[in-house]
Amino acid sequence: MKIYFTASSRGTEKFNKYYKSIFNLISDQGHSHTSDYSKESDPSEIYKSDDEAHAELYKRAVNQLKKADIVILEVSK
Repeated sequence: MKIYFTASSRGTEKFNKYYKSIFNLISDQGHSHTSDYSKESDPSEIYKSDDEAHAELYKRAVNQLKKADIVILEVSK
């Protein structure tokens, strides 16, 4: 199954080990990812980027969502 997983970039500093655990568990169960969340994310880069970069991030996320059979969002932060 193709799965889109994401979590709050604001929570990355404090909760990244949990986010990675969820991401890895999905893979370990034999599923594939439509996103590359397992890469390190730097929230400060997201917040200081311009509108064009935000638009590209949005477009990429929408494309990844469209490819997914299931969406998992970690939204506790």
